[in-house]
Amino acid sequence: MKNKTRILFLNGEVVILTQVPSETIRCRVFVDGMEMGYLIKSNGTFIPEDNCNIPTIILDKINDLAIQAEAA
Repeated sequence: MKNKTRILFLNGEVVILTQVPSETIRCRVFVDGMEMGYLIKSNGTFIPEDNCNIPTIILDKINDLAIQAEAA
């Protein structure tokens, strides 16, 4: 991510990913203004940390978009 924040419109919801400074790629996720938790990028895939409440359909779409962005 060149920019530290990404705004996505997925399934009628606004999803905001903000990169958090850490040793690995770690993002804080908000869906429609509500904090859902953190994702960590591991082996090219974003995986939720414990206590993360991101709906599976949104997590799948985030991963699809990340794979497409890396392929470009």
